[in-house]
Amino acid sequence: GLIVSKVSPVKGIFFSFILFLIHILVARYLFVKYGLWVNMVYPLLTIVLIFITLSIYHYLVEERSKKFLRATFSTYLAPEVIEEMIKKESMPELGGEARIITAYFTDIESFSTFSEQLTAHHLVELLNEYLTKMTDILISEGGTLDKYEGDAIVAFLGAPMELPDHPLRACRVALKMQEALEELREKWKKEKILPGEPLRNVKSLPPDIWAPEDRWPKIVHSMRMRIGINTGEIVVGNMGSTLRMNYTMMGDAVNLAARLEAAGKQYGIYTCVSEFTLLSKIPADGAVKKVIDEFEVRFIDQITVVGKTEPVRIYELISKRGELTESEKRLLELFSEAQRHYLNMDWDRALEYFYQSKEYERFKDAKTTPSDVFIERCMQFKEEPPVLPGERWDGVYRLTKK
Repeated sequence: GLIVSKVSPVKGIFFSFILFLIHILVARYLFVKYGLWVNMVYPLLTIVLIFITLSIYHYLVEERSKKFLRATFSTYLAPEVIEEMIKKESMPELGGEARIITAYFTDIESFSTFSEQLTAHHLVELLNEYLTKMTDILISEGGTLDKYEGDAIVAFLGAPMELPDHPLRACRVALKMQEALEELREKWKKEKILPGEPLRNVKSLPPDIWAPEDRWPKIVHSMRMRIGINTGEIVVGNMGSTLRMNYTMMGDAVNLAARLEAAGKQYGIYTCVSEFTLLSKIPADGAVKKVIDEFEVRFIDQITVVGKTEPVRIYELISKRGELTESEKRLLELFSEAQRHYLNMDWDRALEYFYQSKEYERFKDAKTTPSDVFIERCMQFKEEPPVLPGERWDGVYRLTKK
């Protein structure tokens, strides 16, 4: 009975059948050899009853575990991931466990302006469509939704189910989300007010902000989001009070991911990834490779974020490997050369190349670009060098804003 309760039903049937057969053979041997008659009915009936009882117990315990997993994770995990957890009997450790995973943050640029121009009803309508699209992409790559904070998405990859390639998946999610947002922008541009539909521009915004025939104001047509990604040791688990707990994450690596998302605003980039993510090693066709080998990225800067002293190299994630446009290829060449002169403190040569790279920047309508940032910084360093003459500069720039 102890063995049957700890194995699967199929194995239980097999084990019970073996016991059944052994009993028959032993009874027959005793009868033929010594003429002893052993009662076969009660022992065999006992074996059957034990098997049935323990199988029912096994089923009820298993179903209770399945219900717990589905109730706990159904709102922020893909059904396939939950079923995989059930199949592997992978129960998350309550109270939190430390593991290497990838933290993922997104935020809509200038969201406060959306709130000013849209009614609460229309804002919810817009956000629901946006968040549904983005969350579907996250879940499709095995990611876990931590929470929504207004327009922001907080998520992670690599827990509760272990994903050996979670840094790679995070980068894929970012590219897919940016592509999906571009599709949504085109969709929103084409949407017009239907005949008989109530007025949507109830705040009477001027035509240069909201065209009379459009369903959405122009700011919606140009919506952009920023993404911050970082990989490191993070504590994940069911955290909260005894009355209410959420499966969430915490740790320095989480804070850095949030800071990178915010830092993207200062550089004029929309997907900011740390070196810890891009240099992560992942299994690939029996070998090991780095995440950075799968994507086209641009080294942006070596920084320390607010509240941290350890510098981190940050990159702009552009595309999958081999998918750069000719303009982007030229941008990377010029920007890389400019960075080389910048780190050598050759400000004039750096400025020469940053002015050239500015012409190829990916988002020319943005408030600023990486080239603009470094042009301004080079001019500043010409007047006030980062180190004294003869000293070696580490190239680290210390951010003062979150």
